[in-house]
Amino acid sequence: MKNSENACHYVNMSCHVACVQRGTLRVGSVIMQEVHDYASVAPASDEMLFSEIYHSLIHSQSLETLLSLDDTYGADMHKLLDERDSNISSIEKRSASCLRPHTFQHFQH
Repeated sequence: MKNSENACHYVNMSCHVACVQRGTLRVGSVIMQEVHDYASVAPASDEMLFSEIYHSLIHSQSLETLLSLDDTYGADMHKLLDERDSNISSIEKRSASCLRPHTFQHFQH
């Protein structure tokens, strides 16, 4: 008899726990609905979006890879800009040397 009483007590406790859990879920969903209905949701600002993205990036496993790629990209851009500046300088020198004789000829006549 004692085992059957314990079994009934366990079943009753399980039912109470399940009811409490269902009730908690219902209360939670009611609260969420209230918040959704009455809370004013401000649009996310650029600063807030940047902050969230930066935070997730800092704590991601991809950070090391992204930093390496950024470093490589920066070095490649410096190289490209140096080549551009060198080409511009070369073109300016050639242009100046080509224009100089013609300019003098015009002034001599």
